[in-house]
Amino acid sequence: MRAFVSWIAFLGLAVSLVPDFVDAQDGKDNPKKSEEKKADGKKKALAKVDENTILYAPKLMARVKDVHGEEKDGDAKEIVVLTTDQQKFGEYLEWEQKFLKSMERLVSIETGKPLDKQQKDDIFRRESANKLDKAFTGDMKSINVTPSLRIRTAAPPPQYDKKGAPKKLTATDLAKLKDRSRLPGYPADISALRPGQIVELYVPKSAIAPVKQAPPAAAKKGVVAADPNLVGAAAAPTKIDAYLLYVLHESP
Repeated sequence: MRAFVSWIAFLGLAVSLVPDFVDAQDGKDNPKKSEEKKADGKKKALAKVDENTILYAPKLMARVKDVHGEEKDGDAKEIVVLTTDQQKFGEYLEWEQKFLKSMERLVSIETGKPLDKQQKDDIFRRESANKLDKAFTGDMKSINVTPSLRIRTAAPPPQYDKKGAPKKLTATDLAKLKDRSRLPGYPADISALRPGQIVELYVPKSAIAPVKQAPPAAAKKGVVAADPNLVGAAAAPTKIDAYLLYVLHESP
C-alpha cells in the first residue's frame, strides 16, 4: 500500500513539472516566444504600482494632441501629448487670473445685467483658445498604454436617474465614484480622452530625464545643411511611461 501511495505521489510531481519543462523547451526552440513571456511579466510588474508611488511621482503638465489607433491584435491606442513651455504657460496663468477677474464686471449689452455663468464660460473659451495653443509648445510625447496607466478625470462621470434625467450627486455619491482611492479625481478609461484636454501626468523619474540629442552630422563639402528647426519639428514624439493621466480641463 505504501509503495502504491509513493507511486501516485511521484506521478503527481511529474505531472506538475511537465508544463515548466515544456515552457523551457519552447523558450529554447522559439526565442520570440521567450521574449513575449518576458514582456508579459514586465507588464504584470508595471500593473502593481501602488498609490503612494503615484502620488509622490514627478508631474508633467500637458495637452492632449492625438488619441488614435484601435485595440487590434493586442495593439493598444496611442496617446500623444504636448508638454508646456514653462515661460509661456506662466504668462498664460497670469493672463487667466486677470481675465477671470475682469469678467466679474462684464454686463450684457442687451439687458445691462451681469453675465451668467454660461456666457462667461463661452467668452473664456473663445479668448483662451489661442493663448493655450501657445502655452503648450513644449516636447511632444507618446504615452505607452500599459496595464499600469490609470486615467482619471477632475469632473465626475455624469449620472442619470431612472427617467434618464441628470442626477444631482450627493457627497456620498461622489465618495463612491472615487472608488475608495486617494488618487485625484474619478476613474475613467481611454475613451474619455479627447484632443485639447489639459492633463497632468504622474510619471516615473526616467520619463523626465532630458532626451540626449544626437550630435549634428558634419555637412559635406558642397552640400547644404538641413535647417535644425525643421528637423526638430519633424522628429517623432518621445515615448514615455506614465502611472496616471489626470484630466484637469476639457478642451475649449
